[in-house]
Amino acid sequence: MKKVFLFLCLTLLMGLAAEAQQLSTAARAFRSNIQSFLREEGFSPTIDDEGTLCFKKEGSQYYIDFSGEKNIYVNFYRQSVRTEDWGETSILKAVNKINNSWKAVKCGYASGRVSIAVETYCHVAEEFRYVFYTYLNVIDAARDQLQELYDGESGESDGRTVDIPRVRRTSDTDGHNQIKRVTLTPQYTAVEFNFTNKGVNGAYSTWINISKDTYLMVDGKKYDMVYTGGIKVAPEKTELTYKNQKVDFTLYFMPIPLNSTTMDLIEPGTSDWKYYGIDIRPSARNYIM
Repeated sequence: MKKVFLFLCLTLLMGLAAEAQQLSTAARAFRSNIQSFLREEGFSPTIDDEGTLCFKKEGSQYYIDFSGEKNIYVNFYRQSVRTEDWGETSILKAVNKINNSWKAVKCGYASGRVSIAVETYCHVAEEFRYVFYTYLNVIDAARDQLQELYDGESGESDGRTVDIPRVRRTSDTDGHNQIKRVTLTPQYTAVEFNFTNKGVNGAYSTWINISKDTYLMVDGKKYDMVYTGGIKVAPEKTELTYKNQKVDFTLYFMPIPLNSTTMDLIEPGTSDWKYYGIDIRPSARNYIM
């Protein structure tokens, strides 16, 4: 019995030693911080034999790997999807479509499985805490898109694009920010903007950003923003350097119903970026009034 106990102790110590070699002190501290954060948020995180932080949400398994010393590399991913019964050409086409749809996502294919991950570098754990739900929503949306493509429920004709939609009312009375395009798909709703740094009385803005709490409103229901492209999320800033500078950026939201005809886009607080009655009917092709 003593020999068995000694063997188990040695096995445990060897496992801990192996993990210690894989993770730096900084990475272990970072992982511990995020593990505590997940508990605070109501999850039940565990650490597997390879040192990966694991948790479940609505029955789906998620993983977070950490490495590095000063700036911690974080690999956040969801359980991979088996696709052995799907042709490789179709799989690769779906992978490319997901990568083109979600710039933050890294979708890959190997050994009959498709993986969906978000990779980032963080100096402190609070940086990852701040973006955790954004990354979680993006991973889930990309996974849903893959499932729909895999099931044959989604095709090129799904969704629609409305160029330069009419806006019934906006707080941006100076017209600095114009909605260039709205794209509706089963996986997300994207709103593309063209910002012009017009300035007032010879002065001009030196930066722009967007609140993480920006949302769409359709029939009394809110649809959260999950990702941005071309503009930074507050408190970070997209720097501007001259008057009349143009910046194209896109805001991605959870998908609204494809049969929607109007929507509001609201950046909360004192921001002028509030747009009411955006006409997204298939035939809508008008400038802001």
